[in-house]
Amino acid sequence: GDAWQAVYEKAEAGCYFCQYMIGNTYYYLDVIELENKRESQFEGEAEWDNWRREQMEKSISWFEKAFEGGMGLAGRNLCDYYKKGRGCLIPSDPDKAMEVIQKGAAMGYPECMYALATKLFFNPDKKDEGFFWARRAAQLGYILAWDIVGDGYCLGDVVERNLPYALECYEKSVAYGDDAYAYGRAGEMYFLGLGVPQDYTKAVEYMEKAYAMRGEEDTDTAKLGVCCLLGYGCAQNVERGKKLLEQSDDIRYKSYGLGMMYAQGMGVPKDIAKGVEYLQAAGDYEPAKKELKHYKKGIFGTWKRI
Repeated sequence: GDAWQAVYEKAEAGCYFCQYMIGNTYYYLDVIELENKRESQFEGEAEWDNWRREQMEKSISWFEKAFEGGMGLAGRNLCDYYKKGRGCLIPSDPDKAMEVIQKGAAMGYPECMYALATKLFFNPDKKDEGFFWARRAAQLGYILAWDIVGDGYCLGDVVERNLPYALECYEKSVAYGDDAYAYGRAGEMYFLGLGVPQDYTKAVEYMEKAYAMRGEEDTDTAKLGVCCLLGYGCAQNVERGKKLLEQSDDIRYKSYGLGMMYAQGMGVPKDIAKGVEYLQAAGDYEPAKKELKHYKKGIFGTWKRI
């Protein structure tokens, strides 16, 4: 209609927002309604599919123009076009999607910098480059990028290790309020006393928020399970602690918690031998090593607490 024509003319004249809108019209196939097209007007399904594919392909040039002009959302949709494809009509093309991301990062788009960082940081051969882009994105205000910056300073493999600053990075993202990873990492640091005095209350607060966001399928629950089991930073809840420990895939803290549970008979029949076995599986975790000193095997092979 008239509105479509007006927007199209402005897009042709160089309006980046209108170019983005025209791109969307083709990408989401709103053009079907604008042109009042129906499958019955085509000679078979193949011809209908070809027409729709052609319309979607028209979005590419419009998104590219808008993206180059400063419309970041156009870059996002162009990346989705290549990354996700569209059913049987448009095949995905991850290499093209990466080209868009790299181009956007070079142009200064923080979202693209972060997307590029996530691709590179977890590749051992490109970790330095990933950290570079994450730090740039974070400095430009892309909150989630602070997670990668925090990891860099926490691990110390791409930059000099600085635990207090790593925690500061995670808490920048925590302040945003919707990042389970940041809550979990900050909670872990308070739990272990990394870069900050050990604070189980703060650890539980953060880990509970991470768990609430991740849901029942969360497997990073061992440290929270230890806190619930032993009443660290929260009211003791043996039953919940047992559940959180059993659903975890973290061998060290899971083994420590289950070892304490069986060795002391918390929520389960006491079984010192089984408890010791779990505590030994916790490896060099200091609280587990300390607890093991309280147990000794008698001359008849029976474990007992001393």
